[in-house]
Amino acid sequence: MVSLNDIRNVDYATVFRWNVSFNFGGAGSTALDLLKPPLNLRCETAELPKKTNQVIEVNIRGHRSRHSGIVQATPTVTLTFIEDTANSISSFISAWRELHWAQNTGVSTTKQSGGTNNLAASMTLTRLNNQDVEIFSYKLFGVFIEDYEAGTLDGATSEFLKPTITFSYDDFTDGADTATPAVI
Repeated sequence: MVSLNDIRNVDYATVFRWNVSFNFGGAGSTALDLLKPPLNLRCETAELPKKTNQVIEVNIRGHRSRHSGIVQATPTVTLTFIEDTANSISSFISAWRELHWAQNTGVSTTKQSGGTNNLAASMTLTRLNNQDVEIFSYKLFGVFIEDYEAGTLDGATSEFLKPTITFSYDDFTDGADTATPAVI
């Protein structure tokens, strides 16, 4: 039987205690320096990555058996930000977009790791307990901006401008003991 004291003694994980940080491979690059606004302070919501299992189904003579197949990470996560009057998020999107494909020139960067202008980064989403101590981390690799919504300007409401960014990634690790980089 469950008692009220049993319920009170559980330290539940909340959805509002978390951090997000990025690690760019080419720290000495001028272009990548533009991509380091304090995003954690402006990030309102973040999807958590997940891995799904492809199922292999065998049907032989009327008998069906399901087996575990390839496990793959979902290819994207979306983060929602609150823009400030310094245009931190818009500048972040613009700078990273220019790394993807420079306007009017078609010059782009590669996804290779290392180098000073590589396109991909790593992202860490860290869940925190009620004392803001890290309890679980998701570290995403090969991260780049796949899509974004700049937000909507609307004269009829009193809302903040909330751009959303969809990040593509190759894979992730997760766990309570995953090392996390400093929040930038």
